[in-house]
Amino acid sequence: LTPEYLKRVGVLEEVCPDCKSKNSIFSDEISGTRVCKACGTVHEVNIIDETSEWRNFEGGSSSGADMNRVGGPVNTNLDNCGISATITGTTDARLITSNNRISSNAKDKNKLKGWSIIKELCRDIHVSKQVQQDAIDLFSKVEDNEKL
Repeated sequence: LTPEYLKRVGVLEEVCPDCKSKNSIFSDEISGTRVCKACGTVHEVNIIDETSEWRNFEGGSSSGADMNRVGGPVNTNLDNCGISATITGTTDARLITSNNRISSNAKDKNKLKGWSIIKELCRDIHVSKQVQQDAIDLFSKVEDNEKL
């Protein structure tokens, strides 16, 4: 529960430490400040707005987490941690080819293929997720030419 919510429902009463006015401090999300309306004292600056900067209209349901902009998990076993960018909306073949060349690392492709095989085998013989993860970690070390 945020202080703004508690204040709005009447549970929290905020008092300006300078002029002692009650409930006169407001948050200005645009400038990122908290200011007293009565005396003008700026109490906080550089407040980070943690709300989304877009609105969702489709579906009209606000239940559950908004999964916009959520990608896959970072994978430290890959050279680029599994993070990449895709260039679209251009007809420049050189740009697309360069991006594909940068994004496609043969070593990472081999790891992903090996992981896929390991996961499939582990699923088929019904082993635990921990055993599966240990097998993936060992395979990754071998691919990275590390000593076991």
